Amino acid sequence: MSTYGQFCPVAKAAEILGERWTLLVVRELLLGTTRYSELQRALAKASPTILSKRLKELEQAGVIERRQRPGARYAEYALTPAGRELATVVEAMGGWAARWAIGRLERDELDEYFLMLDVSRRLRREAIPGGGATLGFRFRGGNGEPDWWLVADRAKADICDTDPGYPIDLMISGALRTVTEVWLGHQPLAAARAAGKLRICGQPQLERSLAQWLGFSAYADVARTRR
Repeated sequence: MSTYGQFCPVAKAAEILGERWTLLVVRELLLGTTRYSELQRALAKASPTILSKRLKELEQAGVIERRQRPGARYAEYALTPAGRELATVVEAMGGWAARWAIGRLERDELDEYFLMLDVSRRLRREAIPGGGATLGFRFRGGNGEPDWWLVADRAKADICDTDPGYPIDLMISGALRTVTEVWLGHQPLAAARAAGKLRICGQPQLERSLAQWLGFSAYADVARTRR
């Protein structure tokens, strides 16, 4: 871990949190991720070596702890009180970036899995008409099967890249860039539909109430205000 050689608390915080991928590890743990394999998938562009190093550094700094439950095959990671206190830091950084730092998305920033993961986390399950639904997401055009499925009920939301065997209640079709921009609040849902960039079809009640239960990004309201 590099040091700044200053006693300033900001410098000390930057020494612990400023390394590449460190704050994203904290973000994932704040969102409920616990296993190394889950971290790997959510932070797919971080090499296993770097991810393991960051976890070890955070553990040494007292930000996270590694737990091995008796009889469990896998260890789990959890935030310590010091780590949980970073929630306000992560939230403030996300809000600041949504307001000041995010322009047009670069191609390598578009990530189907991470988008679907964020959707599953933000879904307002209790507001879904009928108590649950199976959504299909098609990013590559055509009229065939979805690229992703999202199966949600009151208890949980699961994402699948293979057919889970349930009838699709609502299909959302559009280029990955378009769906991501709508999710982030960079363009309005209604405008994307009116322009033909986004197609939504399925059960009328689900379609009509989509904006109430889809959730959108945690920073979508900030982005809409900026827009």
